[in-house]
Amino acid sequence: MRYPVSSILVKVHGDRWPWATGFIQSLQNNKIHYSPQQNLRNVARKQSTTGKVIAELNFAFWECLLTKRQDEKLWKPHFYTAFPNIEKNMSFRDDRRNLNFQLNEIRKFRNRIAHHEPIFQRDIVSEYSKILDTIRKCSKDAAGWVEREQRHSEIIGKDPRHT
Repeated sequence: MRYPVSSILVKVHGDRWPWATGFIQSLQNNKIHYSPQQNLRNVARKQSTTGKVIAELNFAFWECLLTKRQDEKLWKPHFYTAFPNIEKNMSFRDDRRNLNFQLNEIRKFRNRIAHHEPIFQRDIVSEYSKILDTIRKCSKDAAGWVEREQRHSEIIGKDPRHT
């Protein structure tokens, strides 16, 4: 499977990007809230391969990569390579900002589910559309697979509020 953001990290920082000092230092190190730098250091210390690091990093880590801080080194030269299916209606900065916002919304929704908070009042169809749209920006094949394998339509169809 192709991981679009990590493939850009390999291009810019090499195969062992999780241990590349330059990359690590380019990450925000906010000790009060979430720190992508600290998250990467903690995970990379425990894992021996880049693939295992990718699997263990927080969702927020990937979201934090899509910020202005990484524009010059990562996104200005490689944004549309990582996300080939984004409609190029705006500047890459606006497209990157919109994708970052969308990931933030998906992460918040995911966290509600992960923390067993009620999501019944949310527009689940809209949430699914955001997720699918984000996947499609990376890979039409992956989005097609999700559409074929998803069960939310069947489940929502049984909800009396959607009949």
